[in-house]
Amino acid sequence: MSVETIEISLAFAFVCSHCGKENFVRGVLHEFTGDEKAEYAAEIGERPETGQWITHPEHVTCNGCGADFRAVNPGELVDERTEE
Repeated sequence: MSVETIEISLAFAFVCSHCGKENFVRGVLHEFTGDEKAEYAAEIGERPETGQWITHPEHVTCNGCGADFRAVNPGELVDERTEE
């Protein structure tokens, strides 16, 4: 019996602070400019042309109640709370 193959995508999850629904959103594939590639290679030795760099979307919407949020990664959220 043959098993069908399907492509999967990296995703991010968040729980809506308004209604409590768990949501999933696709990651965003970053397209590098020539200048960005050169900058990363010079500064940190990374070569973005050797793979895909995926990040979170900047804004998300809850699939349950429609609330909109600015999305940040956990490190950014800690920095934001420290500034308050």
